[in-house]
Amino acid sequence: MRVAEPDSRRFEPTSSLRDDLGAWEVSWGGGGAAGGRGEEVNLGGGGGGGGGAGLLFDAGEEGGPRVLLSASPFRLDLLPPPGEEEGSSEEKRGARARGPPLPVPLAVFNGAGGLLFQRRGAALPPPPAAAEGASGLEGTASASASSPYPEELFKSHRDSVPFGPQAVGFDLSFPGAAFVSGLPERAKQLALPATLSGPPPRGQPSVPGIDAATGQQTMSRFRDEPYRLYNLDVFEYLDDSNFGLYGSIPMLVAHSPAGGVAAAAASGNAALQAADAAAAATGKKRKKAASSSSPFEAAGGEAPRTVGAFWNNAAEMYVDVATPPPPSLSASAAAASSPFLSEPGVTSPFAGTALTTHWLAEAGVVDLFLYSGLAVEEAGRKNGGGAEEPAPPSSSSSSSSSPAAVAAAHARVTGTTALPQLFSLGYHQCRWNYRDEADARAVDAGFDAHAMPYDVLWLDIEHTDGKRYFTWDKDLFPKPKELIGDIASRGRKVVAIVDPHVKRDEGYRIYSEAKKKDFFVKDKSGEKDFEGWCWPGASAYLDMLLPAARKWVRCCF
Repeated sequence: MRVAEPDSRRFEPTSSLRDDLGAWEVSWGGGGAAGGRGEEVNLGGGGGGGGGAGLLFDAGEEGGPRVLLSASPFRLDLLPPPGEEEGSSEEKRGARARGPPLPVPLAVFNGAGGLLFQRRGAALPPPPAAAEGASGLEGTASASASSPYPEELFKSHRDSVPFGPQAVGFDLSFPGAAFVSGLPERAKQLALPATLSGPPPRGQPSVPGIDAATGQQTMSRFRDEPYRLYNLDVFEYLDDSNFGLYGSIPMLVAHSPAGGVAAAAASGNAALQAADAAAAATGKKRKKAASSSSPFEAAGGEAPRTVGAFWNNAAEMYVDVATPPPPSLSASAAAASSPFLSEPGVTSPFAGTALTTHWLAEAGVVDLFLYSGLAVEEAGRKNGGGAEEPAPPSSSSSSSSSPAAVAAAHARVTGTTALPQLFSLGYHQCRWNYRDEADARAVDAGFDAHAMPYDVLWLDIEHTDGKRYFTWDKDLFPKPKELIGDIASRGRKVVAIVDPHVKRDEGYRIYSEAKKKDFFVKDKSGEKDFEGWCWPGASAYLDMLLPAARKWVRCCF
């Protein structure tokens, strides 16, 4: 787990901070404070769940966001910086230890108990017998004599699973958020519609829920398919579809409108009051804070808020989005509409009312980056090239954040985008496919005939000699240099596409040279070149993690 800010790549508490943890200990769901120092502040459990001590850390520089970490069950709350009422004096710090109100979290990890994973090498039940005549169909699976795990089949291609299933998933909620965006690429509106509503299945009978979009009672949990993240080259894709297109980036941004945080504080406090009532009905008493204030404060609640999340995981992934219920619903009706509240281990008071996302990946680890969206003043900071960078834009409030600050934090983690060439910012004309030179010239002339400006003409894979990239079809494009020069005379560029797969053909110079230099990705044995299947047929793939391979590819151009 990482908490990344523009000035901090990884969360590392300092020794002085660890020495002072006693004053920051709080309790979730009735557990005792670690070490017995500091009075407990029981913030309830939303939908139940066990207790456990929580520790509050500074995430980076003083005055920046904070992390509230709970162990049983595991939960992480990303909190905004302390406000004026949370000063650093000993008197105010002692008041916090006695049970102060806490700000509404920026994000909550595992507040709905969705952190699940399959253990590597865990035993699997035997695969179901395939129906007669179904052998070799897409999606069927069978176990081999050498491995108890099934093989996934795609037509004639087999994908072995030597270590068994290794799926991992978690929930991430954003109190006060109205919608999330991101999870590119797909043909969908910017504000991603919810995919999930109603109660969770988990073997339980369906019970009435509340549709968050209409406020009407519903018996169904699933509103739509989850958003799929998987790199695909999709031809003639569907509009308004959750299906993935081309590249996939497991990052989303949650946006809270003005007043959204204040509404979240009210719903969180309502959940705590409901927990008090439930405890009283069973004869139990929830320990209350010494402060007379509500457990969650609405400081800065009128300011908009933007928070980002990036899961550094390249595996195939699905993401569900459950939007919060309408504000007009009562607290009990809002809780009933949550698809997560009956999950085991629910501890967050916001589990029933916050916008919640559920992530599930085929494999990998939880290497999660949370971006608070809070700007950090850092004048004179040097970038990787040694030049000074301007300080990020300031926030008007310690609790407000901005999309620009989220983008800046993400760029600090992944690296910034290369400065594009000027011509690349114009309009690009591309389709599959232009038949020959005459077709390409006709398209170029058509833009002039209709007084339509454009800057770049793309030639797709059919310009090559049998899908061998860095070559030309001598019959269809006999004079490529003249074609490019003619189009360039009008201030335009021609781009000849180059795909990452390389046709396996010993007579093809690019393939034979790369094979001789051992530049191709290996199969699972680590000895043989991996063989895939793409437009040229049998293909090999250049290992772009090898510096020598990258240098050689540059020379091919």
